[in-house]
Amino acid sequence: MDFNTLLENLRVAILTGDEEKANELAKISIDNNFDPQKIVDEGIRITMDEVGDRFATGEYFLPDLIRSGEATKAVIWVSPIFVRKYTVGIRETP
Repeated sequence: MDFNTLLENLRVAILTGDEEKANELAKISIDNNFDPQKIVDEGIRITMDEVGDRFATGEYFLPDLIRSGEATKAVIWVSPIFVRKYTVGIRETP
């Protein structure tokens, strides 16, 4: 799978809240040595902006936001690379 195809599939997975597919795509991105920063910048961030826009226009509702957020988490937490890069300074609550 090439990078642009992965981004489009990731976009769809996040928009539909498909955690399983998002997780699978994250693993594919790692296997293909795709740059995590580019995945966040060109995939996740843009897609979550779209989710926010859909919510603002009434096309999406709170459950849609939650599902999209969970799909996004499924991407970020699958890889130590993502975790180290994007959770600096974040601590778990006891």
